[in-house]
Amino acid sequence: MAETQSDIEALMVETGATATQVLESRERHRAANGGWSAPLSRPLHVFAAARLQEEPPPGKTQCLPNSLMVELQENFVRLFEAGASRDELQRFLAWPSNYPFRLAKAPMQNFAAPYLARANTR
Repeated sequence: MAETQSDIEALMVETGATATQVLESRERHRAANGGWSAPLSRPLHVFAAARLQEEPPPGKTQCLPNSLMVELQENFVRLFEAGASRDELQRFLAWPSNYPFRLAKAPMQNFAAPYLARANTR
């Protein structure tokens, strides 16, 4: 993952470490977390059943996410808060899904859009 110059400079100021030391520590941290900036609650392939329910509950007009979709969204936010780059967040959004785009990938992309915009500017 390519780190931006400002990210590296900020960490260098905070820690007093050189750029190489900062990058090496981030790579060690990612390696310890299976290639991610923060540990995931489950392996990514387990989220294949994450989706919106096909029908809204009685009295509602909007379909709700199932428990795996909620957990997937929580993992995404955890990665963002850990300083994941836009590329890493995009890689996370490529999780395998068993459901149509409109029930799984599209809602997750809508959820992720503001985070991706903010990750792109940091």
